[in-house]
Order: sequence, then C-alpha cells, then structure tokens
Amino acid sequence: MIEDPIVEEVRRNRRAIAAQFNNDLDAIVAYLRKRERTSGHKLIRPPKRRAARRSVPARSAAGKTRVVATGNR
Repeated sequence: MIEDPIVEEVRRNRRAIAAQFNNDLDAIVAYLRKRERTSGHKLIRPPKRRAARRSVPARSAAGKTRVVATGNR
C-alpha cells in the first residue's frame, strides 16, 4: 500500500480529536461545527436536492395492480 503523508496527517488529526472527546461522536460533531462557524472562512452549502421520483406499479380503483403491456408480441 502506498503511504500518503497527507492521508496520514488527516488520520492523525482524526485520532487526536476522537481521543480528546473520548470517541463521543455527538461531542466531536458539536466541536467541529463550532470550529467551522468560528473559523472565519466562507462556508458554501450545496443546494438541497429534491428526492428522486420512484416508479411504482399503477393500481386500479379496486386496489389491484394493473399490468401494462408494452411493445409487440
């Protein structure tokens, strides 16, 4: 496996922050969010995405699934 110094630095920082908060994920997230807000950097949030439409089988008024044939047989 290739060793990447940047990846190692990120992992070292992640381990240090996790140890600082005794691996409590809620505390880690709260700390990182506070640090993000107070960093002075401009934060850009991606636009909210709409949920993708799912196709569902068509149902008749009686609640039965209709079979729709397509193409030539």
